Amino acid sequence: MIPIREAIETSAWLRGEYKQPEWHGDFEKGELILFQMRLLDFSKINLASVDNPGRIDPTIGPDANIWLLKLEIVNLCKKPYGLFWIKRQLLIEDNEGFQFAFLDDDHLTLNSNFAKTSGLLSFYSLTLPPKIKRSGSIIFELPELSEDLIIKIKDGSLRET
Repeated sequence: MIPIREAIETSAWLRGEYKQPEWHGDFEKGELILFQMRLLDFSKINLASVDNPGRIDPTIGPDANIWLLKLEIVNLCKKPYGLFWIKRQLLIEDNEGFQFAFLDDDHLTLNSNFAKTSGLLSFYSLTLPPKIKRSGSIIFELPELSEDLIIKIKDGSLRET
């Protein structure tokens, strides 16, 4: 478990690993997935500044507490790997142990100008080639007053390298 603010302040590279949860292309269920990432920024999004905010999924709501995590990531597997699978493993946890997965909204992450300028589109359906760094963003919906947030891997480990 890595404190998000500390990881950003130190610019530390984090090494993640987990076992592939199900068969996926060239990857067998249970195959070890390795990657590195560096957290660059973590900031709240003002949804009113997103182009065409009415196209955001109505279940999210206009006052949602959405946070943008900017990062760099490197696939350490010997073959290309889909970033979607890594996003599914990333969790943000608050100081009470509540866990939050990435948010996937077509307008915010794919169809808006905001998706392009924020880096969300870069990570929408990217396949990561081995050993090549990619930059982009992921969003999370968090409760208000979330403090001391950490980032972790759901079914694996994340540690500073």
